[in-house]
Amino acid sequence: MGFSVRKILEVKVIDDEEYEKNKTFTIHLGEPVLLEIGQKHGDSNDNKPAVGADEEEVAKMGCPSLGEHTKLEVVDRESTPR
Repeated sequence: MGFSVRKILEVKVIDDEEYEKNKTFTIHLGEPVLLEIGQKHGDSNDNKPAVGADEEEVAKMGCPSLGEHTKLEVVDRESTPR
């Protein structure tokens, strides 16, 4: 699994039934949550092997973390014909 600094976020814009040429909204990013494969499928942690404190610290070093930029302002503008 490689490192990536670029991701595409799909954001559903809800139509508020009011036409606006320009619309601005903000996206706030929170701390990432790492899910175990078993947790995705509803499995409990019963099948997870016991891990020592040192091993757990090393494992956390490879986990994703929130960076410096946590807020994104998006401006949606009406396009004009060329």
